[in-house]
Amino acid sequence: AKSPLAPTVGVQILALAAKENRVPVAAEELQRLCVRLDDKQFQDLLMAEGRRCSAEIGEHLLSAGVALGVPLEFVRAALAKAQTTKYVAAGAGGASSGELQRYASMIKTHTKERDLKGAAAVFENLFSSGTSLTPLIYNCFLDACVQCGDFERASTHFQEMKHLNVADTVGYNTMLKAHLSLGQSEEARSLVKEMTARGLSANKVTYNELLHAKVMSKDRRGMWSVVEEMQQAG
Repeated sequence: AKSPLAPTVGVQILALAAKENRVPVAAEELQRLCVRLDDKQFQDLLMAEGRRCSAEIGEHLLSAGVALGVPLEFVRAALAKAQTTKYVAAGAGGASSGELQRYASMIKTHTKERDLKGAAAVFENLFSSGTSLTPLIYNCFLDACVQCGDFERASTHFQEMKHLNVADTVGYNTMLKAHLSLGQSEEARSLVKEMTARGLSANKVTYNELLHAKVMSKDRRGMWSVVEEMQQAG
């Protein structure tokens, strides 16, 4: 059925509802009236409200947008950008560990949902803000690329991490696991050698991944070779 309200009016109603923390009620009424929102205007609303509203209201807006016809990926990317630029707009040149941990959690949430676009929006907006990023943030996005199946992007991102000298053992282990999942055992072993050359030590996670790959491929000789390496490394 055709709605008696224009898409622009629906966005205006949600904007007012966000200020009063009544987004779910407004969304339910707009859905009853068969309102479909204008994508661009809804994005503008998310950018405006996402910078100043709580995470809870942001999530309510996300749900409302999807329910009222805005594509899910479009909404997630816009909300991630808004929440990230909230920090930038505050004028902070360097984030506290707690703030960076919060953004790391945002990236991880997108990763769990296999939403690489959302994860990328968080990372890229933080990066472009000039904020000094820790290996934690770089590693979270690297894991997002791997978990979402974009190995090419993961490789490019990891090369950049090495160039910026933020590649640590966690990052190497993430790439090692990615190579092993693709059956690229030689490339994985090369990463271990590269770690050593860069002054990084392989840990239990490194060897467990290598060992698991050898067990799964029924490579007994390779398995004992890894065990010997583990013993030598202590």
